[in-house]
Order: sequence, then C-alpha cells, then structure tokens
Amino acid sequence: MQIHIQKNLKAFKEKYPDLCKGVKVNDYEKLNIQFPLSYKEFLFLCGDEFEPLRGLNLGFYPVNDNQLWILKQNENARKNLKEYGLAHLMPKNWWVVAEWDGSEVIWYIDLDADDDPPVYGFNIVEYAYEPSDFWHKKVADSFSEWINKKIDFFEKHGHS
Repeated sequence: MQIHIQKNLKAFKEKYPDLCKGVKVNDYEKLNIQFPLSYKEFLFLCGDEFEPLRGLNLGFYPVNDNQLWILKQNENARKNLKEYGLAHLMPKNWWVVAEWDGSEVIWYIDLDADDDPPVYGFNIVEYAYEPSDFWHKKVADSFSEWINKKIDFFEKHGHS
C-alpha cells in the first residue's frame, strides 16, 4: 500500500519495527467498512500493535468468542452509549479507533468525514454523570495529527 497521509507513522515503523505491527489489507477490507484513507494507512502500518497506544486496546486479534477485538470494542461502546442514554450525541457513522476500560472511554472518528477525519474523545460514564465538553470533545483536527501527537509523546518520554 502506498502511504499518502501517514508518512510520520511510516517513519516511526521504520525506526521502531518491533513496536509497530500492521494488518493485512485483506483483513480489514473483508469487514466491508469504508474506512478513511488515513485510518486504512494506520491499519496497514501499525493497526494491530502500536506501542504509543499501548493500553488503549486496539487490534485485529480474536477475543474469546473469535470476534475481532476491534469489532468487540465498537460493539461495547455502542452498548455503553445506549445504556447511558448518550447514543444521540454520536454522528451517524462512527468508529472506535481506541478504547479504555471496557469502552467506557473511547476515541472515535466519523466514517462519513474526509480522508483524514478529526478524532474525538468521549468518557461515556463521566459525561453521563456530569455532561460537559470536558468529557466529550475533539482531541485532534485529524486522525494523522492524533497519531503524530502519540508518536511525539512516545519519543519525548521514551519507551519500555
């Protein structure tokens, strides 16, 4: 796959090949989801393992019921939003790119946006108890910017 947007991520993978594991194009294309280009490039380069996002569960590996983790985290987020009555706050066609604590905290993109959509953070539980822009907001103007911030933080603070 030719990289058009995630050039910084490609350089990271070349610099730290053991800290970044990609997904085969066929593996995410068979989901039949129209992902934006920047996210497809991320998946191809580091979508299964990306050290700067360690702890923010992502990946194309199977979980207990052989469902892919990336699908499970999206399912959990939808369930949590419905349970807390917050689903109406989401765009029509959104996708979790990272999550924490059983998808109670999610980072997501709008799949209907452009090739490099903004990333939003949403702490579902905290927002349910204290509705505020602090708990649900745009965290980066683009997916590539969000990834670049993670790379910058990682490189400033080292890695294990």
